[in-house]
Amino acid sequence: MKQNFIAYRKKRDWIKLAVVSVVSLYFLRVVINPDGWNFFNYIDLIFHEAGHIIFMPFGDFMTIAGGTILQILIPIVLVFYFFAKRKYFSSVLLLFWVGQNFLEVSVYAGDAIKMQLPLLGGDTSGHDWNNMLFQLGWLKYTDEISLLFQTVGSVIVFVAIYFSIILSVKKDKILQT
Repeated sequence: MKQNFIAYRKKRDWIKLAVVSVVSLYFLRVVINPDGWNFFNYIDLIFHEAGHIIFMPFGDFMTIAGGTILQILIPIVLVFYFFAKRKYFSSVLLLFWVGQNFLEVSVYAGDAIKMQLPLLGGDTSGHDWNNMLFQLGWLKYTDEISLLFQTVGSVIVFVAIYFSIILSVKKDKILQT
């Protein structure tokens, strides 16, 4: 019985490591090319647009900012949820999504002046980051703000890679999911 369990655990560890390898390569591609298409863009768009609606009661600025806020907040909440449930591996896998969201926001924020990204509905007057940075008087800092989001996103992805590898091979009971 114990040998079967050990064999199962070894197989499970290899499966986790394989998943981590694929996920890491996928998100490294996002770090290298954040403005390229990735599957999560569609999911992020749903939460982004919902954020505008949810934040409407808090005024015009928060309605605009709410898209980005909810887009980033949803995966963060899920990371903490799984962490609280002691599902550390799942939590770390969701951390990749958090990093990807920051990278995606870096592209959108970086487009605040040029406004060349295709927007839902096609109307560039609805460019969230142009409107927010204009209202704050920060349009001249577009590149710096974009770089900040890109840096945070990249660091989060690298942290997720590190901890997902650790959790794939670590044998301590507290780290098992």
